[in-house]
This record gives sequence, structure tokens and C-alpha cells, in this order.
Amino acid sequence: MKCLALALLLAASTASADLGDSLILGASGADIITTEMALRRGGYEANPLMREPGVRVLSKLAAGVIVVWAHRKLKRDGHSTKAKLVVIIAVVLWGGAAVWNVRAMSR
Repeated sequence: MKCLALALLLAASTASADLGDSLILGASGADIITTEMALRRGGYEANPLMREPGVRVLSKLAAGVIVVWAHRKLKRDGHSTKAKLVVIIAVVLWGGAAVWNVRAMSR
């Protein structure tokens, strides 16, 4: 499942990706991978809607694609400051989730 998620993220990032897209997809991918690793090491998913692995991974992949789309649309429409804000928020949230997952694995 992790390989599929990573492959989809990489495939999505190759089509005219810029640094913002790469940062978004990298943070999203880190969250997906570290979540799965933490769960396999005995962690638990607090969100009942995300307890099914397929639902969890597909939801996170879809969220990553939607955020990249929003980033690209804002840039294309001349809203570069808002586009940068989307990148910052996505990286902080998904990166923070990945760090949380790594810390949870070390307990």
C-alpha cells in the first residue's frame, strides 16, 4: 500500500510540478508513510473514519491532489501570495502530522 501511495504521489508530481507542488506532495507522502508505519508498530488511528487502510490512504492522496490543484489554480490566476500560503499551511500541517507519527513510534 505504501508503494502505491508513493508511486501515485510521484506520478502526480512529475506533470509540470514546481517547488510548491513538490513540497505539498512530499509532506503529504510523509504523513501517509509515517501513519502506516506507526500503525504497523502498534499505534492506533483516533479518527474512526480513517481506521480502514484503503480509505485512509485514498483520502490522504485525494487531499494531496486537491491541495496541489488549488495551489496551481491560485498561481495561474495571479494569486501568488495565496498560493504560497497554501503551500505553507499544507507543509506545516502534513509535516507536523509526520513528525507526530515519528514521535509516536519512538514511545
